[in-house]
Amino acid sequence: MTRLPAVSIVLFLALGSFAGCLDQENAGAGGAKGATKLGAAGDVTSVFPGTYKFDARYSQVVVEGTLQKLKPVHQFIKSKIDGADIEIGYWLPDVPAGTKVPVIVHASPYHRPAGAVTREAGMKLFLVDNFLPHGYAVAAVAVRGTADSGGCMDLMGQDEVRDLDQAITWLGEQPWSSGAVGMIGVSYDGSTPWSVASTGNKYLKTIVPISGVPDVYHLMYRNGTSESRGPILLNYLYYAYGWDPLPVGPLGTGDPNRSAEKRITGLACPESLQGLAWSVYSGVYGERDPLGWWAERNRKPGVEKNYKGSILSVQGLQDWNVDPNMVIPWADQLEQERGIYVKQMLGQWPHASPDRTNGGKSLPQTRWDWAEILLHWFDRWLKDMETVDLGPKVQVQDNTMRWRNEERFPPVDAEWATYHLGPGNQLVKQPGPAGSALLSPTPLVPCVQPPISVCLSQQFKSLPGYSADFSTPPVEAETLLSGTPRLHVTVVPKGPTSLIGGWMYTVDPSGKETKVGSTQMNLMFADGTEKAKPIVPNMPLLAKMEFQALDAVVPAGHKILVRLWQLPSTDRIASTPPFPVELQWGGSARSTLELPVIARGEADYFKPPFPTDYDPLKPAS
Repeated sequence: MTRLPAVSIVLFLALGSFAGCLDQENAGAGGAKGATKLGAAGDVTSVFPGTYKFDARYSQVVVEGTLQKLKPVHQFIKSKIDGADIEIGYWLPDVPAGTKVPVIVHASPYHRPAGAVTREAGMKLFLVDNFLPHGYAVAAVAVRGTADSGGCMDLMGQDEVRDLDQAITWLGEQPWSSGAVGMIGVSYDGSTPWSVASTGNKYLKTIVPISGVPDVYHLMYRNGTSESRGPILLNYLYYAYGWDPLPVGPLGTGDPNRSAEKRITGLACPESLQGLAWSVYSGVYGERDPLGWWAERNRKPGVEKNYKGSILSVQGLQDWNVDPNMVIPWADQLEQERGIYVKQMLGQWPHASPDRTNGGKSLPQTRWDWAEILLHWFDRWLKDMETVDLGPKVQVQDNTMRWRNEERFPPVDAEWATYHLGPGNQLVKQPGPAGSALLSPTPLVPCVQPPISVCLSQQFKSLPGYSADFSTPPVEAETLLSGTPRLHVTVVPKGPTSLIGGWMYTVDPSGKETKVGSTQMNLMFADGTEKAKPIVPNMPLLAKMEFQALDAVVPAGHKILVRLWQLPSTDRIASTPPFPVELQWGGSARSTLELPVIARGEADYFKPPFPTDYDPLKPAS
C-alpha cells in the first residue's frame, strides 16, 4: 500500500480538524495452557540444505533450473462485467510440446507504464529468474483501471475481484497450463491473492500474501481511529491511477502512457466518489459505512467460507504500513477453525519481502533462503509433490534478530502476566489505592525531523498533563513477549469525543527507551467492537485495547514501560476532535497490562544463511 511522505501527512493533519522473569499473576488467563511448542530448532528443517548465493538484490534458489524462457506474451481478455480490457502478460518455460505447467501470478495495480506486465522487474524478475527454469509459468495481471486494463479502478471492490477471478480461471484453462495456479505479492499485490481466494476459484491452489490486506476498513479504521491515509487520501491515490491528474509528484500516481480513452473512463467513475465519500464518513465516525462499501472490501468471510487451497502468510512485525493485526491471529484461526493448511513467516522487517536487502547487501532481517522456501512451497502445492519438505509451520524472528520455529503464532503456550497500573507510576501485581491523571490532547506541532511520531514524542512525553507512564521493576532474567499484549484501562472522557493510546517500551538501566509496540482507540469503540457507542461525559469507560502483534525480548535488568496519552502519530490520527480524558487506576478502577510470556532456550534458535563475512546478530557499527 502506498504511504504518503511525512510532509504530506503533516500538511493534511494541519488542515484537518478533521506490547527470571515477569511475575505470573493470573498466568494463563485468556490463553490455552498445556499446549506444546515445536521444540528445538533441529527437530525440523529450519534451513533447507545447499549452497546459497548472495550476489543479487533478491534471494535465489539453491539449484538453478535448466529450462529456458520463451518470449513473453502480452494478452488482453475482455471482462465479463462490461467488456473492459484485462491486461495480462506471461512467460512460459521452453518445454516439450504438450507439457503443461503450473502458473505463479502477480496481480497488481503497479504494472505501470501500460504494457509493463511483460517487463522483467521487481517481483516479476524475481519469479521469472527463480521459478520459470524449474518448470513454472509466470504471469502478471493489471487490476481494473490500472496500467492498460480498462474500467474504473475499484480499490479492492467486487468488480476488481470478478476480473481477477476471471483472469485466474483463464490462466488455469490455457492449453499450456496444468490448471494449478498460485498467487504472490507484497502490499496491494499481496491483497489480490486474498481477493481471489475469497471467491473459491477452483484453479487457485495456494497463495503467498506478503503484508496483504484482507479487510481495507480494518487497516484504515481499527478501533475507530483513522489511519493517516484513511480520510480521502488512500482512495484518491488509487483512483488517480486511472486518470492520472499529475504525471509526477506525490499526488501524481497515474500512468502517463494510459490511453486517453481509458483515462477519460477512469475520470468518470462513480466508484471513486463513493469511496471518497465513505472514507470521509469513516474518518469522522470511525465505523463501517451503513450501505456496505467497506463490507464489499472485506475478504475474510469469503476466504473462510470458500477457499480450499493453502496459505503461506508472510508479515513484517515492523510494518506500520500494513499492520501485523491484518493477519495475526486470523491466519492461525484459518487453520484451527477452517482446516486450511497455513504456514507463517514473521520477521523484523518493515513493508517488504523476507529477502529485503539494503541495495543487495545483507540486513539482519534478510532471509537469503526465501526463494528456496518458496520453491519447496510451490513444488508441494502447484506440482502436487507430496513428499516435499515444507519445514516448520511457523518461523518467527524476535527483535534481537534471532530466528526460531513455532507450531503456531501467537504461541498458545504463553503464560499471561497481569500487571495493574499503580501508585508511583508503577506496574504492580495487585491493585493498589485509587489514583488518576488528567490527559490533555497532544497538540500537533510541525516537525521537520522524520518520523513525525518520534519528534512529537520527544516534545511531549515529559510535559505534565499530556502523558502518564507506568513501568515494571527491572526484570530478573531475559523475558520473551510473544503475541498480542492487552492494555485495558478505565478512563473518564471529559467530552462527547475522545481517544486514548498506549505505547510500550523497554527501558535500559541508563533510561534509554526502545519502542516495541503501540495501540490507540477512539473511546466510542471502548468495548473493542466495530460499533460506535455514544460517550457520556464524566462517565467511566473500560477501554479494551490490544497491541499490534510483536515478538520482543526484554533484556535482564530492563524495565517494561507503558505510556498512555492522546498522541496523533504517523499511523493513527483522531477521527473526531478529542476532549481531555481522566485515566484512573487502583481502587474500583480496572487498569491492567497483560503480557504474553513464553519460555524458549538456546536450542530453539537457528541461524539462516548469510555471507561468511556478515553476522546478523552483531549490531551495525
